[in-house]
Amino acid sequence: MNRLLTILFLLSIPLYSMEIRLNGQIYEHYTEESLRDLSYSLPDSPHDGIYLYELLPLMEEIHSFRFVSRDFTMDTDPEESIYISDESDGFFLQSDSIGKIPLPDLVEIGGVPTSAKKILLWFDEEDPSLIREIELFARLHHLKFEYRVEKNLISLLENNTFNETIIPDLIIYSDKKLNGLNPLLSTLPENFRTRPDQLKAVPVKMSRQIYLEGSSGGDNHILTSDFGDLNNFYPLFSRFANNENFSIDHYAVKESLFYITSLYKEGLFRLSGDAHRAFIEGKADRIYTSSTILGELDSSVIVSENRLLPNMGGENPPPVLSYRLLSLPERHKNPTLSLSLLRFLTAFGVQQRIDPRMGYLPIDRRTYPLLKESSSKELLMEDLENAIDLAPSDWADKLSFVLPRIYRLVVSGRLTIDQGIEEMTGYMEN
Repeated sequence: MNRLLTILFLLSIPLYSMEIRLNGQIYEHYTEESLRDLSYSLPDSPHDGIYLYELLPLMEEIHSFRFVSRDFTMDTDPEESIYISDESDGFFLQSDSIGKIPLPDLVEIGGVPTSAKKILLWFDEEDPSLIREIELFARLHHLKFEYRVEKNLISLLENNTFNETIIPDLIIYSDKKLNGLNPLLSTLPENFRTRPDQLKAVPVKMSRQIYLEGSSGGDNHILTSDFGDLNNFYPLFSRFANNENFSIDHYAVKESLFYITSLYKEGLFRLSGDAHRAFIEGKADRIYTSSTILGELDSSVIVSENRLLPNMGGENPPPVLSYRLLSLPERHKNPTLSLSLLRFLTAFGVQQRIDPRMGYLPIDRRTYPLLKESSSKELLMEDLENAIDLAPSDWADKLSFVLPRIYRLVVSGRLTIDQGIEEMTGYMEN
């Protein structure tokens, strides 16, 4: 009899630390173990935890919100600042408005939840780390997740917007495409804008230029780089122009082309159809390129003591910051879902899980001390205080189109530097 009473007593004890109910129905329950699995380092706190809003259902309207425990009931507002902290003496719920209370047994929400059942995303390139984060968001909010990778993101969105067909909830893309996408994007609410000049895009992470050497084990002491990529060419311009504004007739354009052609004539630089592959396979020992190459390397990063470009006078070009952006297309159908996902991807938890070994740093610089120390992080942090932006613009779009072909003709000697600049000027002015 005593054994039966013990079993019944144990069965009556909740196997979870916190239950969430939506309009009287169980939405989700969390054990201590599951809360710890979801926790991360909290800002301005010595403890791990998670913000409560990340666990709650997505709501169109909230009519009531309360915490219920054995010892108290508290009606309050579902403020985004409320967080769960995992401390040595248990889990707590806290914010400036409610103070610090033991984690309640129950969170009750009454109101109108979002009707969205699925997240639809478009990427301009595959991004496994962000996909994992979005899958987590979908699981937390009982949603299905579907995505598409489309390099021609601008033309696809333009076509679907014009024909009023499928529009994604969110798009994730390179900042190179922002200027072309801008007319197709929805203006973000003010609390989502990170910069006053960007009303329709939020950055989630950033890459930069790095210089690596040593892939051939001491052979093939040749530099390779795709200087036809404006993000690799523009740092040269900035170095020679002392950070003056770009114009195609600026002397620094000629200086940049002269620098590349001089290396080529000295046998120090090699044109390559795939600079990353040439470096990885050891066909060129040195490379100047985007830090995203780190995600392509099979082994640990090759970091030498000398990280200076040849014949650069001991001063490397300033790194250009390139961003992965988040935007809401015009006519997106699920604003609550879209904005909630945007907020999740740019919040403190996801930001500290961005891995420098993939060639990216988080946008939120408060997370930098939390990133695991590695040679990749060291490379990405190097000279970061001197980094510059290449803002989306019509001239940048035009130069990005014409530069790849012209610079190769100049470097290989089929055009003089002056002829190459003249060709680019003609294209950009038309």
